[in-house]
Amino acid sequence: MEYALLILSGIGIILFLWLFTGELNASNGRLKLLWMARFSYLFVLTVMALILASFTDPRMFAPEPSRVTDNPAFSVVPACLQPSQQASVPAGLDCSKSAYQWVINIGGIELVKNPAKGAATESANPTTPTPAPDYVPPDDVVHLQGGLVVPLFLVIVALMGGAVSMTRRVPEIQKQAWRYIELGGTDPADSTSGAHGVTRGDLADSRYLEADGDDISTRRPITLDFARERLIFQVMQVVSAPIIAMIAYYLFEPDSKAMSIAIAFVSGFASETVLIGIRRIGDSVLGKVSGGTPAPAPAPRAPAPTAPVAPSTTPSGSGTTIA
Repeated sequence: MEYALLILSGIGIILFLWLFTGELNASNGRLKLLWMARFSYLFVLTVMALILASFTDPRMFAPEPSRVTDNPAFSVVPACLQPSQQASVPAGLDCSKSAYQWVINIGGIELVKNPAKGAATESANPTTPTPAPDYVPPDDVVHLQGGLVVPLFLVIVALMGGAVSMTRRVPEIQKQAWRYIELGGTDPADSTSGAHGVTRGDLADSRYLEADGDDISTRRPITLDFARERLIFQVMQVVSAPIIAMIAYYLFEPDSKAMSIAIAFVSGFASETVLIGIRRIGDSVLGKVSGGTPAPAPAPRAPAPTAPVAPSTTPSGSGTTIA
């Protein structure tokens, strides 16, 4: 399965570079826009297929420990998180609360049970029987410490939220760019007709209506270059959805399962908004660090000189009057 994922990733990277790079012009713009939209839909479907595949065996996305090391830096295992002396852990992962579940472990270390501690406890209380618990975790459940450990369902729900958001946005971007082509590369807000004979009156046609019933004049067309940029951004927001969900999970440390699911889905669905906010903050900080100043306003133009008015003559009786 590891090789299949590598081959699939390689094919996806090649298609991405072929579709989303290069020049866009009137001759290839329509075809490239169509294939960029198809790639976006294919990307969403692939993400959903991988999510469904993770339900059968989540370990397929992680390397086998025997092939790398006994403690791989990345693993997908049923586990809980052992709190260290310096930091606490979310309640949904705490080993002291028997919070066992499938987790994604990035950089955490698998702990080994100390046999000396059990022997010391038995020697201290030789006659006191310890009641056996009704249920015990299976042998493959591990105790982790350190690193970044999050529940597996958090990443899955975040990816689903990001996929839903991308599926909603791609048709809007495609429609805006398609209308730009149909209008002959013009904006209906600035002109009344395009090179293809689409007039402002034609915008009342159902083909030119958005989902809310408003015509295209309220949502201006976008150029092909800008459409490509927005489609790339949609792909990146799906990829970034798990990272945003991980940050939110450790930031809020939810106590209930419902709150964890809500954080995961909202983080995925709103990942585009989060990335736009981060980009604006980054642009503002970079602008202040670089010391850039806004360009000065252009100087006002001097009024054009007026030509002198020639004297006019008006006949009055037998003489003339000079104005």
